Amino acid sequence: MMKAFSFFCTKGRKAPFLLAFLEETCIVTFAACHCLADISPRRGFVIAKNKQGEKEMLNKEEKNVIIQKYGKNAKDTGNTEVQVAILTKRISDLTAHLKANHGDAVAKRSLMELVGKRHALLSYLQKNNRPAYEKLIASLSLRK
Repeated sequence: MMKAFSFFCTKGRKAPFLLAFLEETCIVTFAACHCLADISPRRGFVIAKNKQGEKEMLNKEEKNVIIQKYGKNAKDTGNTEVQVAILTKRISDLTAHLKANHGDAVAKRSLMELVGKRHALLSYLQKNNRPAYEKLIASLSLRK
């Protein structure tokens, strides 16, 4: 039995594809989707993560490790050092994605936004807390 659905991917593009139900397994056939990362219907049910089947986003466990390493306690998410460390992890993940998908313009734009946010936070930290700034760029291996 085949059914045609029109889903929206997380980039906002309409992604029509066919769902083929064979016994109890759902086989997804993509018809016209340009971004295979995180394809989901409007209700947010994720069907496919990406071409390689890997997850690209920063999960809670990784985020908690970063917060515990750079924050004062486990709930210290607003600290500048923590924000910069999380942004650095997201930037490295997005850079790896862009190496595999050169034509992903939305990811390039997102990367530039993240780099701008990190730059602003680092400038703030450099002005207000120079020793913490130097310690942070040394531990994150940033080249400033």
